[in-house]
Amino acid sequence: MQLKGIVLAPDGRPCAGASVYPAGAPRQLVVTDAQGAFTLPVPAGAAISLRVEYFGEGSSRVEVPAPGTTPLRITLGK
Repeated sequence: MQLKGIVLAPDGRPCAGASVYPAGAPRQLVVTDAQGAFTLPVPAGAAISLRVEYFGEGSSRVEVPAPGTTPLRITLGK
């Protein structure tokens, strides 16, 4: 399954170049595009914990109960 999402700064602007990966699995890291969008392969139907890091804006940990088809919106610092 492909988890799709977008990473935003606290002021709402997209974070191009942010790192997104499953917590504890940094080798599965993906980087957001110019619009802050990412696609990450994840196991279907399984809960997942993501780490999101962006230089200058900090990092966030996001719990995703069961990835669905709606893109995930992650705002750093929330």
